[in-house]
Amino acid sequence: MRYRKTLLAGALVAALVGGVAWAQTVTSDNLSGSESWDAGQGPGGPSTGFITSNLVRNSFAKVLNAASGTFGTGALANLRNGGYVIYTTQPLAAVTLTLPPSPVVDGSSAGFCNATASNFATTAIAFATNTGQSLTSISITALTATSCVDIVFDRTTLSWLRIN
Repeated sequence: MRYRKTLLAGALVAALVGGVAWAQTVTSDNLSGSESWDAGQGPGGPSTGFITSNLVRNSFAKVLNAASGTFGTGALANLRNGGYVIYTTQPLAAVTLTLPPSPVVDGSSAGFCNATASNFATTAIAFATNTGQSLTSISITALTATSCVDIVFDRTTLSWLRIN
């Protein structure tokens, strides 16, 4: 009788533990680059900003073949701190990519790239700034094969600067 109670208690514990293990959700082991965490001043200090996983792993966020939109929203939601729109086919209509709203992390980069083997010759791709930011006009109609237009944000002047 004593062994029967022990056996029954063991089976009940095994069923509960097995049920919990079976109910665990499956999560992705890939980072999108948008995951962020507080990069404050430490215990008791104020929260001053956030960093994203793409900054920590020295990579950039990307979106493929996007139409016009604003970084950080809609189809460009993954690009809330900058990143690249990579075109694997030439866009059929003009594209305007509005840069992320302030505050933008100093040194953030953004760009658009022609990842095809052919030159883009007919479609204009342009950047537009967000409120309070400046950028020398960039509108490219002819983008050569496997090339990019790159810009970097300078927080002291609130300007996007073309580097390539």
